Amino acid sequence: MMLKASVALLAITLRLSGEDVRWPQYRGPVGAGISESAAPVEFGPKQNLEWEGVMSLISQSLAMPHGLLAIRLGGENDVTQANVAWSEQRAVPEVPVPLVYGERVYAVTNGGIVSVLDQASGKLIYRGRLGAGGLYYSSPIAAAGNVYFASSEGVVTVVRAGGKLDVVARNDLGEPIFATPAVVQGRLYVRTTGHLYAFGR
Repeated sequence: MMLKASVALLAITLRLSGEDVRWPQYRGPVGAGISESAAPVEFGPKQNLEWEGVMSLISQSLAMPHGLLAIRLGGENDVTQANVAWSEQRAVPEVPVPLVYGERVYAVTNGGIVSVLDQASGKLIYRGRLGAGGLYYSSPIAAAGNVYFASSEGVVTVVRAGGKLDVVARNDLGEPIFATPAVVQGRLYVRTTGHLYAFGR
């Protein structure tokens, strides 16, 4: 069963006035964390609730799905069981948000272990080492067919998006990186603990 159109990974789709307002990238349409659409200012478990239940899995027993969860959008009331499309328990990131790019989900864990999953089925496509160890706090980003992973040790590893691990480059900036890089108008912006860099061609 194809779930591509109905599965969300750590993303939110708001249904307002019957119209889908989608955030197509991390932190919204322009990456600023700003929505032009209205959102409720008063809300709670019994007020303005459309659906709930997914995050309660964290406190449930291990018999419940856990780890990285793919959630089908929609539904009513408690969707804890019914809307879990798939889950992945191994090599789940502690801090970085997984990246959905093309038909794949890219996730990185401490030690520089990257896992690539099929976004519709959750099937593991490959898992491997980036060759840049350390802790990972920043989330992966993608640009023009490449995926960027920044380690806390200051190494930005560039991997070609695809069905196998293909490291294009490792760039050592010499200072810890905790922030997620950004690409704007062809420039790559990377903030280390001591500098803000803008890289272009």
